[in-house]
Amino acid sequence: MSINHVWMGGVLAGVMALCIAAGCGEETPTVPPSPPDVPLADLLAAPDTAAVDGQRFFIHAYPWRNFMPGPQANPNPPLTIILEVFEVDSLPVAAGIRADYCWAVRGVDVWGAVFTGEKGPSVPAHQMWRRANGGPTWTPGDSISVVVGMEGNDSTLVLVQQRGLVVEAAE
Repeated sequence: MSINHVWMGGVLAGVMALCIAAGCGEETPTVPPSPPDVPLADLLAAPDTAAVDGQRFFIHAYPWRNFMPGPQANPNPPLTIILEVFEVDSLPVAAGIRADYCWAVRGVDVWGAVFTGEKGPSVPAHQMWRRANGGPTWTPGDSISVVVGMEGNDSTLVLVQQRGLVVEAAE
């Protein structure tokens, strides 16, 4: 056996160990390009805390439109929602729990979105940070509710809501 064979065998074993440690064999859930159809009545009935895989969660949503001046300023910017999901007891969010969808509700108007894959700020283990872009051009000051669709290991969609939010304007 040559030294090259020994070296290549060591490299291959190292790569395999890294893949196993990083979970290369695990299946990553695929998120569809649009949120599932959920009736308005179900969105409006969503509670302000919800249980997913034995953990309870609530949300803080920040709906806003960016009217800031600049070279790429949009005179009629779409709604953006920044979302923080919190585990009620400040326990780390268990593996497999996801927050993939959101709906903004204004009266009977509903905008649904899949959260971006954008890496947000670093948050503690008991929180998740998400962002949805490209929403409607609802007027700053409008009152809305934000509903988040969460899933656990059994892929059951669970809704959680924050009511009485105001669309803000960044100017």
